Amino acid sequence: DHEVARELKVRLLSEDREASKRRAPRAETPAPEAESGSVSVSTPLSESAPDLSAPPEPAPAPEPVQEIPPPPGPNQAAASKVAARAPAIAALSTADGSVYVYWEIPASLLERGLALVRVATFRARGTSVEQTTRDLPVTTAQGSQRVTGIDGETFVRAVFGVQHGEAFSPLAVASLARVAGGDVPAPLFRPRWAPDRAFEAIERRALGAFLGRA
Repeated sequence: DHEVARELKVRLLSEDREASKRRAPRAETPAPEAESGSVSVSTPLSESAPDLSAPPEPAPAPEPVQEIPPPPGPNQAAASKVAARAPAIAALSTADGSVYVYWEIPASLLERGLALVRVATFRARGTSVEQTTRDLPVTTAQGSQRVTGIDGETFVRAVFGVQHGEAFSPLAVASLARVAGGDVPAPLFRPRWAPDRAFEAIERRALGAFLGRA
């Protein structure tokens, strides 16, 4: 009986030691220390959190609405064509001994200096030639002027240009036609730097302006 009691006591003590080992807390593994020279930076909560006390940002301004201009009227369309066209000039010899000078020039040429039409006349006087020069001021992109005192024996040339001081820069030579009735002036002189149809067009417009003023 004593032997049985002793074995039972030894077994109970052994079981108590096993149970104590299972109940003992497991040692935590320490975190590795930071290496020398490294810096640990923590972001404060105030930097990441929005500032509710700050005023709200203003709303973007609406884009401006571009107004579409109305289509140009007949007079504006005609002025635009004259402004885009190269300078053109025509002279019409009339039956009353005068020359009707008509021009269409870009408006930009009026800003380059004193714009004018220079009319030169030549008339034989025995063995000599009498020459006269008249300057007609040009203040509009489209216009006309009449030069009187020119008979059928006078040779006429007209040129449009710009005056800078004492220097005159010619820009366009006028064609010369005779007003013979109808709607087609009879050509007397046409420069060779442009085709005849270009001079026919300006001569027709000159005749229309002349008949409108006569």
